[in-house]
Amino acid sequence: MADLLSWAFHSPRRVVALAVVLVAVLVGAGAAFRAVGSGPASGDGSADRSTQPVALADQGAAAAAAVTFTRAWASKPADRSVQQWRQDLHGLITPELERLLADTDPSSLPGGSPSGRTVVRFVSGASAMIEVPLSTGRRVLVTVVLFNGRWLANDVQPLAGNDGDVPGVAPSTSGAKG
Repeated sequence: MADLLSWAFHSPRRVVALAVVLVAVLVGAGAAFRAVGSGPASGDGSADRSTQPVALADQGAAAAAAVTFTRAWASKPADRSVQQWRQDLHGLITPELERLLADTDPSSLPGGSPSGRTVVRFVSGASAMIEVPLSTGRRVLVTVVLFNGRWLANDVQPLAGNDGDVPGVAPSTSGAKG
């Protein structure tokens, strides 16, 4: 080993040559690691089907899911218990949002129901942010994600302050109505 180190550091040319070779090996190893890491995540060779890309034309389906969720979420009907209200949301929301809503007091909800045209603020193959106007005059921003082949609500926030309008860019409006 000492002879190898002595040979490598005998001249500046050898040091530079070894450095170039070392960098090339590290870059190649990194590229190979990324290529292997971008393959299927499961050990059986099948790809995860829970978030398959969709065409942007599916924004109507994402908007419809946001409206359906908002209709069930925005106000608890007087004839339904809190437990029944949560159960009504079950098939419309991700498990993550279901956990977050477990402690929600329905009296703190904005009330009303979807009313007017939804506005698609953002859409990709697997998620979308949809502005849903309510009959109370308030608006909420619902994030929906493609989960096991269905659009489900993953987050909901009141829309206040900067409503996301970008000068010179008109937001897309969806045909989904409340």
